[in-house]
Amino acid sequence: MKPAFPSAAKSVAAALCAALLLSCSDRREVVETHPDGSARVVEWRDADGNLTARETRHFNALRRSRVRYEGGVPHGDYRSWRSDGTAEWTGSFKNGKRDGLWTLHVGANREVAEQGEWRDGLKTGVWTKRHPGGALAEETTWCGGERCGKSVSFFPDGTKKSESDCFDGTVPPEKRRLRRWNREGRLELEHGCAGETPTGKWTRWDFLGHKMEETNLDADGLPDGEQRLWRATGALLALSTWRHGSRDGLQRKFAKDGSLLMDCLLENGTGRCVELCARNRAFVCADTSWREGRPDGRATKWGWTSRKKISQYENGEVRRLEIWAMKPVLKGTDTAGWDSTKIAEGGMAGGRREGPWKRWDENGNLAAESFWKNDSLFGEEILYNADGSVFQRRVHKGPHRGIEIYSANSASKDPLRAGTSTRK
Repeated sequence: MKPAFPSAAKSVAAALCAALLLSCSDRREVVETHPDGSARVVEWRDADGNLTARETRHFNALRRSRVRYEGGVPHGDYRSWRSDGTAEWTGSFKNGKRDGLWTLHVGANREVAEQGEWRDGLKTGVWTKRHPGGALAEETTWCGGERCGKSVSFFPDGTKKSESDCFDGTVPPEKRRLRRWNREGRLELEHGCAGETPTGKWTRWDFLGHKMEETNLDADGLPDGEQRLWRATGALLALSTWRHGSRDGLQRKFAKDGSLLMDCLLENGTGRCVELCARNRAFVCADTSWREGRPDGRATKWGWTSRKKISQYENGEVRRLEIWAMKPVLKGTDTAGWDSTKIAEGGMAGGRREGPWKRWDENGNLAAESFWKNDSLFGEEILYNADGSVFQRRVHKGPHRGIEIYSANSASKDPLRAGTSTRK
């Protein structure tokens, strides 16, 4: 006599098939593997060889994503998970395109972090993001996959953080604005905008509400016209004139008492600007040559009783840098000069040390020769004694990749010690 109910094994198998949204007759096939041989991509096909489902897996064998297929394209519910097993995205596909409500989850409790609608593969309507705990973090509006309408963001306590109508076609372009506030509710930034590009007047305030900067921007978001900087006291710090992102025209800097430290005129962006030291007007603290609105050639900047830096510019970028230890010395009663010694020199690229560098002690003795890559020691570094003899040789493998230290004999091939280096 046959049992009235299906066996437990068949019930479990049926439940698994239902959970996978599959038919139990579908054939499972591993099509990609991780380096350790575990499954990375698994597909299911029906008796006719048609793809019915696809699943990806993390390196630890946990599921990464799962979606049904029809007609060779994703069609149906979609799920994804993080490598710790917690839920990530839930949504659906229709004829190969995202469609309907999609939700991003975080944490074991599946808190909603982001949510919005897709239609025919394009974002549409209001999308929201939330802080941990559920408080609204941001609302943006989308029309056919493009930003539109207004957007607003909030701090976790509900205080408004920013608002923007930069993408709102119902607002005249000259009236579109982005505003941003700090946690105390004080306005800290305001500027015109055209989509993602800031335009018009750009104004910035500090945390206490003091105006710090005011700049005019052209249609490309580049400084164009006058730029003013203020101290927290309200005193004018600097005034500069720009033309489409390059300095051109009057350039001024002021001391705390309002007196001029620099007053120069760049004609077509070309000229020389000399800045006096704020603490002692008898000394020059900066001397820069400009061409077509960018620093060009030699630029020197002095720090009070500290360091002097000589930068060699090409096309507005520092290519070589010299650092000098220096101190001011009075010559006579009314004139002043500098007593300085070069302590470092080397190449630069993108604002970072690059290529060969040399370092001297403050008595002018060569102390080290090294090579730098992306602002980190790389390759051979030789350290010298004050008499010029080699003290030590080091070989750097790169940041956090190890360093080998050799004896004073630079020809030695056996390191005294080696280990991981955190030095940059």
